Amino acid sequence: MSQSSNPFKQNLDDRLANFTDDVLEGRKQDSVSEMEEELLQLEKTVLSMRTAFPPINMDEARIKQMQVRLKNRIKREQEEASLPFWQKLFSTPQYAMMVGVVSLLIVFLLVSPSVTVPTGSSTTATALNPAIGPLAAGGLVAVIIIILWIKRRK
Repeated sequence: MSQSSNPFKQNLDDRLANFTDDVLEGRKQDSVSEMEEELLQLEKTVLSMRTAFPPINMDEARIKQMQVRLKNRIKREQEEASLPFWQKLFSTPQYAMMVGVVSLLIVFLLVSPSVTVPTGSSTTATALNPAIGPLAAGGLVAVIIIILWIKRRK
């Protein structure tokens, strides 16, 4: 059975709403219903919530500060929404690091076959052959770290 079809239940809801409004405005401090047990329990709940969470007094300076923060946040979010895809990709360090690692892997895979030293026979000593692949990978990692360091939020 819905609330709108039961006029007694609707009356209790209206009375509870009026009581809550009065408590929030400071006009009532005690529960007033003594006949209906259900309404009495709900009024006690409203009063206990009122004492548990007292109202916060807001002065004009604090309200103005909150409005300024809200306007700045709305402006920042609108600017972020209008950024192109590639700028959104680098907006957070996590995404920038992910793009850097993926690009490093792609470059390493493309460059590594061309920088390998032909080995010739299997008996040739490899102690003096340069290991160009790991050095190139290390250089790319260093470049990505430098770029991220420069682009970090200060």
